[in-house]
Amino acid sequence: MKRYLEELVLKDLTAKMVVLTGPRQVGKTTLARQLMQLFGNAQYLNWDVLPDRGVLQRQSWNPRAKLLVMDEIRKMHDWKGWLKGVVDGRSPEQALLVTGSAHMETFRQGGDSLAGRYFAFRLHPFSVREWCEQQHVDPADALDHLLERGGFPEPCLASDSVQADRWRAPFRIAPAMEKT
Repeated sequence: MKRYLEELVLKDLTAKMVVLTGPRQVGKTTLARQLMQLFGNAQYLNWDVLPDRGVLQRQSWNPRAKLLVMDEIRKMHDWKGWLKGVVDGRSPEQALLVTGSAHMETFRQGGDSLAGRYFAFRLHPFSVREWCEQQHVDPADALDHLLERGGFPEPCLASDSVQADRWRAPFRIAPAMEKT
């Protein structure tokens, strides 16, 4: 499903590195993979995947990749300094997309060594407007759907409410115990 940021991110990738943040499970990796298809020759590397971590540490990714996606690199020691070197040393023909959870947004605070080197976007769960545009429904139906399922992609796009509930179950907070 096409997301509301796709065209904006695609446009900005031609000028600077793009940093895409947002809550967990909101669709950042899915959006990155959809963008990769538009570039044809692209490479995805995730710090959490051990072989990918080695490629990142050695900086041995494909230099001919038109789009390089780096996911979860904020877990790397001194990732901002490392990323600054990557941005400054990459080929101008190589677009760079960095994705990560909302925790990554803290990099914008204080002495940002990446200042001027990136455009930042925050991906949100589906909104009524986005659901209306993508599903061709009226706002009342979109609101009902989002109130029932929530705006995170997996439960929102689930085939039925049972599947949506199964996705949401681990995220529920147990009620506090009452004093007797």
